[in-house]
This record gives sequence, structure tokens and C-alpha cells, in this order.
Amino acid sequence: MNWYKQAQESELEGLEDSKGSQKFTWHYDVYEMFEFVMSSFDVGKAKEIIHNKPRPVHNMSLEGLKTLIPKRPVPVKGGGFTMHPGIGVNWAEIDKEDIDLTFPVIVVTRKDGSYLPIDGWHRMAKAMDKGIMSLPAVLLDAKESKEVTIS
Repeated sequence: MNWYKQAQESELEGLEDSKGSQKFTWHYDVYEMFEFVMSSFDVGKAKEIIHNKPRPVHNMSLEGLKTLIPKRPVPVKGGGFTMHPGIGVNWAEIDKEDIDLTFPVIVVTRKDGSYLPIDGWHRMAKAMDKGIMSLPAVLLDAKESKEVTIS
């Protein structure tokens, strides 16, 4: 079963606070793209949409994403590392103190009604590495998700 088919409305539940996405600064002046399997998403456009149309911040469970977030590479005796498959994350970036786990992950709504995070993979990896299994998230509706889908 695909992880994103496991995402249900209960995995994006409850408001974090009354200000929602308005309390965050959404920098959309730099082009960012996220690629997943055969789909590409314009993350900068998603941030612009969120900036222009504030929305609630939900609590997102990371349980269903465990198989996509790679574990930290493990040094192998004699040199090298054991690598784990998953979304490409830079562990040197993750280890930096300035990764803000309070900043919402951006999630699109897929054609089948399931959800896919398109921004925040380093935050998700850092959270999982620390044993934190939920993060704040903002959700783009189906129309907005279509606007940010490149292919």
C-alpha cells in the first residue's frame, strides 16, 4: 500500500492557533521545485498562494511517511556508509540548529484525494530523527494543488 493512500483527514487535524499561516513569513521570491516520482511541484508558487490566502495550520502525523524519510547514514567499518532509500535529504543541513520545526510543512491534495508534502522534508527528517512524530502543516486544496503542479 502506498504511504499517501494512508493519509486521512484525521492526519491533518486541529488548528495550531487562530492566526494560522499568517504568523509565518512565506518567502516565495526564489524558484523552488519538488520532484516526486513523475510529478513536479512549484514550491515558490505554493508559498505565494499561502501568503496571499492565509489558512489554518494543522497538526500532521509523520507516521505514514516513515518509509520515505531515509534514516541517517551509518558509517561502515573500514570506510563508507550504509545508505537507506527515500527522499533525498542532506543530513549536514538537518544537523544545523536553525531548522525550525514550528514552521509548517506544505501539503498538496492529489487527484485521488490523498496528500503529499511538497516542502519541509528536512524538517520532517529532523523531527523523526528526534522522535517527534507530528509537525504543523498547511494544506493546498485541489484547485491550488493543480496550480502548483508542473507535471
